Amino acid sequence: MAFSLASGEPARLEMLDLSGRRMFTRAVASPAAGPRLMRLSGAERVPPGTYVLRLSQGGRSVATLAVVLP
Repeated sequence: MAFSLASGEPARLEMLDLSGRRMFTRAVASPAAGPRLMRLSGAERVPPGTYVLRLSQGGRSVATLAVVLP
């Protein structure tokens, strides 16, 4: 997954199902602001379906939909 951090503050990436249940959470080390590429290890145990990916940092969050295929 590719994303960009606004600052060097710690960040968190979460995957939630559409009912809001957390499937997994990953801490994102952020020594500085800028683009990141993160492999979603652990996602292979998530059943196929549509999910919300939420990136949170410093009181702000952004979310997008993701589809896991079989």
